[in-house]
Amino acid sequence: MVGTARASWIVLPPAHGGAAIVRPLLERLKAQVRVWAPPLPADCTAPVDVATALVAALDAAGSERAGVIGLSLGGQLAQALVEHHPQRVAALLLVASGAPDRARGRALARSGWLARWLPRRVLLARARAQLAESLSEVGVARGSELLAEMAEATRAELAAPRARLQASDRLGADAPAAFAARPAPVRLIELAADGVIAASESARLRALFPQAQVEVIPALRHAALIGWPVALLERVAAAVMELSAQAALGPVSAAPTGSR
Repeated sequence: MVGTARASWIVLPPAHGGAAIVRPLLERLKAQVRVWAPPLPADCTAPVDVATALVAALDAAGSERAGVIGLSLGGQLAQALVEHHPQRVAALLLVASGAPDRARGRALARSGWLARWLPRRVLLARARAQLAESLSEVGVARGSELLAEMAEATRAELAAPRARLQASDRLGADAPAAFAARPAPVRLIELAADGVIAASESARLRALFPQAQVEVIPALRHAALIGWPVALLERVAAAVMELSAQAALGPVSAAPTGSR
């Protein structure tokens, strides 16, 4: 980076919890980079719609190009932007993500009817199991808050499976072909005990981005993206700063009001 200018980054959150879940990361990065989680319109139903919405968010922020952080499902949304507008992506960081998977998207679509019938206690039990390793690090009050957020996010995700389909119900992954020729750095961060992103999905993502630097964080499960243990928070923050330097991201305007 040049002088004291702060690089521009957008964050595309996991399905669970949406933008609220990435608050710890936004707080950790805000003194060093301009970073925000742009909202996606509800009528996004295909990868090209996602890409168009993200370009509009970049235009509104005055950013010609920006770094993109994709977390879990957000990584597949990031790939949509890379596919359709590779020139707008200065650097790419995919965390606990995978290659687009049409079969998974269709399976999620069929699960929508569950949303109305699952008791809250079932959702809370599922959330507690997923967050088990993170709850001890955030304290009792924040832990209870996280469980409630996770339970409601699960219901919302099941009720609106098209949010998953817009990224994963794809016949092919053309993003890397559009992106490979560009001199933009790519980093893949994998969680060694993920449990959600299958090893085959991680392998396919590595194959799609052969130029990427790959880092594996030991012991962490996929739920770390909800609880943000220090080991993950610090490694993602460090990767953002390293990629900002590699991409030579320059001065940008402020992020849109209310987007942080």
